Amino acid sequence: MKRYREKAIRQYETMLAFTQADIPGGRSAVMRYYRRNLLPHLPAESDSSILDLGCGSGLFLEFLMQEGFERSRGVDICDEHIRLCRDLGVNATLEDNMNFLEKHVERFDCIVMNHVLEHFDKDEGLDLLEAVFAGLRPGGRVIVVCPNMGNPFTAGRGRYADLTHETGYTGESLQFMLQLAGGEQVSLHGIDIYCLSNSFANAAGKMAWAFLSLVLRLTYLLNGVRSTTVLTKNMLALARKPSN
Repeated sequence: MKRYREKAIRQYETMLAFTQADIPGGRSAVMRYYRRNLLPHLPAESDSSILDLGCGSGLFLEFLMQEGFERSRGVDICDEHIRLCRDLGVNATLEDNMNFLEKHVERFDCIVMNHVLEHFDKDEGLDLLEAVFAGLRPGGRVIVVCPNMGNPFTAGRGRYADLTHETGYTGESLQFMLQLAGGEQVSLHGIDIYCLSNSFANAAGKMAWAFLSLVLRLTYLLNGVRSTTVLTKNMLALARKPSN
């Protein structure tokens, strides 16, 4: 492990306090964010086995439990994160992602990588995604959420604000990476951050973003770029493991 990464992991939650203000409004807003953006892509069956890879402080695991996914669990390499997970009463294991996946081949119906992939260089990321697909049952799905380098307003910060980020992806490169790792039926989706309790603030934000995204799309078209379809600050990719 790179020396800076090893040191940063020990204080990662402290660093996030400075770099993550994407979802203002506290825990209830975070749960609305998950419900709006991730729930539609999760398995329909509540008894599905779901792994939160790089589970962080456990908020997504808490959301999964609230939604009835009782066979959900997480893994993370950060001691501080695992302590926070245990405080929430969710099932989380302190272990390296790759080591964990190597012990759990074809065990999960769904693996979620919520702001994980960008923390690895391309070779590491491909190795990790291949291990993720090995950890899925045939027909299982992986959900990847990461910063979107296709949004020029936020790409620089999304790539560099977190010291442990190694790689930036556009929708095109993320889709290709998932295909290289063995995924199929890859689809890309924007992330809606307007999930505040204040409906006026949500409406105003969406109107402003609709105008800005139109400007972005026209700018891309004027420069001959037609492949970029997702422009939100963060993006979600869904891919399936082949059934046979």
